[in-house]
Amino acid sequence: MITSVVTEPGIKLVDFIHQELKGSHSLRKIKKAIESNHARVNGVTERFYSHLLNQGDRVEFDTEVLDASQSKSPPQDKEAILFEDDYLFIYNKPQGISSDSKVLSQQFPDYYLVHRLDKDTTGCLMFAKSLKVKTRMIDLFKEKKISKHYLAVVDGVPKKREGVEESFIGKVSSGSGSHKWGSVSPKNGQHAKTLWSIEKRGKEASLLKMQPITGRTHQLRVHAMQMGHPILGDFTYSRKFNCAFQVKRTLLHAYTLHFPHPVLDTYVKVKAPIPSDMKQAIKQVCR
Repeated sequence: MITSVVTEPGIKLVDFIHQELKGSHSLRKIKKAIESNHARVNGVTERFYSHLLNQGDRVEFDTEVLDASQSKSPPQDKEAILFEDDYLFIYNKPQGISSDSKVLSQQFPDYYLVHRLDKDTTGCLMFAKSLKVKTRMIDLFKEKKISKHYLAVVDGVPKKREGVEESFIGKVSSGSGSHKWGSVSPKNGQHAKTLWSIEKRGKEASLLKMQPITGRTHQLRVHAMQMGHPILGDFTYSRKFNCAFQVKRTLLHAYTLHFPHPVLDTYVKVKAPIPSDMKQAIKQVCR
């Protein structure tokens, strides 16, 4: 419990409490606590977080409700949280978890998923802390103002150092609860464009940096296959690999996210550390 007296008039209740807590909890959590009857002004419960305070007002706020909700907050592992402020949360997604799975929805119940990564894909996954911010981020994606770079360990070595892969992508088959996508006619698919370059090369495999200019389902996996260099471990798009190195998942990692902040006048750059299994593969086959 905190008890404080207002010294400057005209400040909103939520902002005053946020200041008194020295930013240790997000505005969103404080707003929800106020709306749930955990704040009092001059001894009277105040449920409107935008209530304007007067000089001399006595504010009481129950901080225990915030501490109790910490168990629902994202893990505090320094590599799990890539970026967080009052508007956005960017999570370093591990492999084996679907973006819209119950695991993530239970772990982040108050957040709104902005985009998706395949189950085996690791790295930058963005959540918004309000529907308004989610809508703005989706608009930024559509306006191509968000730059994404992925790392992929692919089978073989491309002849060129860099290039552009472009096609129309659509669903080509379905089965056992999964779908396969591929190159189709323009009338049956959506335009897809990917820039790529070689970061490291070995005798049997290469590390590519891939930048999707569009955001189609399985785009990078399909384009890697179309190049003749499928991503190692991606048995949906390749049954056989020339590289003998055995992997347990598709070696694709959402490495960076760069974008203008949807609310603040800043530019955000986020990088997800390369996971250990991918580091091991790079060390073994890209030297």
